[in-house]
Amino acid sequence: RGEEESNSIEQLKSTLAENPQIISAAASSGQTGVSGNQSTRTVAGTNGEVSLMMRISYVDFDLINTMEMVLVDGRNFSREFATDTSQAVIINETAVRELGWENPIGMQFEREDAEPMTVIGVVKDFQYNKMTRKIEPLFMNIDPERYNYLMIRVRPENITQTLDFIEQTWTNLLPGHPYEYGFMDEYFERMYRAEQNMGRLFGGFSTLAILVACLGLVGLVTFTAEQRTKEIGIRKILGATVPNVIWLLSKEFLLLVTIALAVSAPIAGWLMRRWLENFVEHAGLNGWIFLLAGVIALAIALLSVSFQAIRTALANPVKTLRYE
Repeated sequence: RGEEESNSIEQLKSTLAENPQIISAAASSGQTGVSGNQSTRTVAGTNGEVSLMMRISYVDFDLINTMEMVLVDGRNFSREFATDTSQAVIINETAVRELGWENPIGMQFEREDAEPMTVIGVVKDFQYNKMTRKIEPLFMNIDPERYNYLMIRVRPENITQTLDFIEQTWTNLLPGHPYEYGFMDEYFERMYRAEQNMGRLFGGFSTLAILVACLGLVGLVTFTAEQRTKEIGIRKILGATVPNVIWLLSKEFLLLVTIALAVSAPIAGWLMRRWLENFVEHAGLNGWIFLLAGVIALAIALLSVSFQAIRTALANPVKTLRYE
C-alpha cells in the first residue's frame, strides 16, 4: 500500500474516533490482530546460531491498546520515537521463554541490508488461535504496507447506527476498497463450531441411548414382576410392605447399573482425558463429575423401574394368588 493509502487509513481512524460510540481503532495484517504468516527470526550478534520460528504480525501504533493486550515489560509503540516505525519490535512471553532471555528489552533481531530490529516491549501471552494449538512466539512490528484489517472496538449501545457510521466513513475515505465487516466473537464462534456440533451430536445420541435404556429397564422389571407374581403375593400376605416389594424388584437392576458405572467410568475418564489433551489449556477432571453422573444414572434407573414396581407392590395379593 502506498503512502497515500496509509494516510487515508490514519484519516479514517481519526474520523472514527470522533464518534463517541467508537472506543478505538487499529490496523493489522491479521483478523485477530495476528497474521497467519510465520518466519524465522535470527538474534543479532549470534552469527546466525540463535534463531526462532515466529508468528509475524504487522500492526500499527494503536493495536495493542485496541486489542487490550497486556504489556509485561518495556513499552508500547509510540509516535514519539521515529525509529518505532522501522526498527522496533514487540514480542510475547513465549518468544522470551523459548529464546531463553532474562532481560529481553534491548535485544535485537537481524535483518538483511537493514538496521537490526530492537525489542522495546513484551506482551502477555494470549490465545489468537484455537485452544487446540499452543501459543506460538509472536513478533509484532509496524509496517503500513502490510495492513489488511481495521480492528474497531465499539460500545454495545446503538450498534446499528455505529455500523452505519463506520460504513459511510469507510466508503468516503476508501472508495476503492469494498466494505466488509465481522464481529470478533462470531469469528471465534465459527472457529469452535466443529466442537459445538460434536457436542450436540453426542448430546442427541446420549439422550436416545438413555431413552432406549429406560425402555429396556421398564420391560425387564415388567417381565420380572410377572415371573414373581406368586412370590410377591405370598410375601405381602406374610407382612411385606410396599417399600419392601419395591426394593425387592429394584435392587437387582440398581446393582447392574452400579456395576455398569464401575466399568464405564474409567473408560469415560480415559476418553475425556484424551480429548482434553487436544487443548493446550484445559480444565482438569474432578471425581465429583463421575460421582454426579453416577447419581443421575441411578436416579434415572430408579425412576424407570419404580412405576412398574409400585404398581406390582400395590396389587391385591389375594387376586394375584387366585390368578396363579
